[in-house]
Amino acid sequence: MVEQSSLHQRNTQTERQKIVSEFQQLRRFLEEQERLLLAQLEKLDEEIVKIQKENITKLSEEISHLSEMEGKYQKPANEFLQVRVS
Repeated sequence: MVEQSSLHQRNTQTERQKIVSEFQQLRRFLEEQERLLLAQLEKLDEEIVKIQKENITKLSEEISHLSEMEGKYQKPANEFLQVRVS
């Protein structure tokens, strides 16, 4: 009976150690996955900010160009109403 109890305790301890070891491996795996995913998220965030800045720059250039064209082609109303005689 004592031998069976001792054997049972050893088996229980061995099983406990296996479970603890497996959970430690899982924790390391999950921590690594978390680190990788957070790094990917950071890269995506940086890319989004870069694209937004590029878009703002392009829009500013287009607005500036349109303002220049508006000033260049804006004429007084009387110039549009003049009749040309040939």
